[in-house]
Amino acid sequence: MKNYLILTIIFLSLLSCKKDVDLGDRKMVYMPQSIKGLNPYDISLNKGQMRLIFGAAVGGTEALDQTAQVSFKIDSDLVSAYNKKNYTEYKMLPATAFTIPNDKITIEKGKVNSAALDLLIKSSDDIKLGEEYLLPISIDEVSNDFVINQELRTSYFHFQVVRDLISRDSWKIIDSSSEEPGENNWGNSGGGLGKHAIDNLNTTYWHTKWDGGQPAPPHYLVIDFNENNLVHGFLFLNRNNRILNGGNPKNISLLSSLDNKTWKMEKQLVLENTDEEQQIIFAEAITLRYVKIIVETTFDDGINHRPNPSTHIAEINAF
Repeated sequence: MKNYLILTIIFLSLLSCKKDVDLGDRKMVYMPQSIKGLNPYDISLNKGQMRLIFGAAVGGTEALDQTAQVSFKIDSDLVSAYNKKNYTEYKMLPATAFTIPNDKITIEKGKVNSAALDLLIKSSDDIKLGEEYLLPISIDEVSNDFVINQELRTSYFHFQVVRDLISRDSWKIIDSSSEEPGENNWGNSGGGLGKHAIDNLNTTYWHTKWDGGQPAPPHYLVIDFNENNLVHGFLFLNRNNRILNGGNPKNISLLSSLDNKTWKMEKQLVLENTDEEQQIIFAEAITLRYVKIIVETTFDDGINHRPNPSTHIAEINAF
């Protein structure tokens, strides 16, 4: 309710934004949201419905002496026209991602603006992470002898799909190919255990065994999310400052499971030898409880010019 009141205040405040904008006379109907150009919002892949508003108003400063009926429409052709004019590549917001419960409104006699109509944005499998979408809402028709202000007829709602990290509070490492607690020796606080890849500390990391033997790849970690989750992708952060020393994961495989018994290969890919966080996005979101991360190969030791059989990962996140 609080957010809705804030949006209503914003809607009403747009009515006063008349500087440098020709709103026409009181017979010209326009959309207040069209004044600011793009109306930018973020869409979350994992969160529920978001409530936005739009409406109509008349130009001039005098209140109406009769009511004005206004209807709205969605015109997908305007997306390509907008892209061509502004050198953008926005996509039309899929119909499954929004609902407009009512597309008609009245500007009452004695008023200069309508009440607000709802635009409900919702999660949809048809929206993809990293994409940008446009939803043009236009005045379709007005009643009586009112006319439409063509310059302010359409409001463009712009949506960027963003990720929400899945909480790791209940995650557990339930299996690994090996660990190295010796990473904590001699004042080194790197950790070395599997749990250090999900502890929210970039300075700690999972490290494979080197004390008493140094097994070669493949290496693996198995994470239990503790419940089924809809996962769109993963984030990986390498151990810091190990680009030249080698050991960063190179070829990896991601497998999912609902029961820790039957596994499905979801993705095989090559990571970069970098200190930057790396994002992996699935073509389609998957439901899983367990994930098995297999490091098939590692980057070589660039200082001594030889393979480094060990591996290490600082942080693993999912969204």
